[in-house]
Amino acid sequence: METKEFNFKSFKVNGFLMLFLLLLMLGGTVFCFFGGNAGVIAGCFLALIWFVLLFGFVKLEPNEAVVMIFFGKYKGVLKETGFFWVNPFMSKKKLSMR
Repeated sequence: METKEFNFKSFKVNGFLMLFLLLLMLGGTVFCFFGGNAGVIAGCFLALIWFVLLFGFVKLEPNEAVVMIFFGKYKGVLKETGFFWVNPFMSKKKLSMR
């Protein structure tokens, strides 16, 4: 039987770097709320983006894998151990490789 499994080669970022960037973005969001009417609008927009980006984190332990699906289309399997950030619109299904 032939399998069509392949490694996930798309965009992934170190999770700690992205966590730091999201904390900076949160600080900018709070700062915008004190900038008058235009600042409140910008702050709401940044808060919405921050909330969406928050769902892209993936933590993989040894002998685990994550199947990545982007709007119903298979994009690959992430098998590296670690803490990563990937596109938050991808569906992530954890699998045990034991």
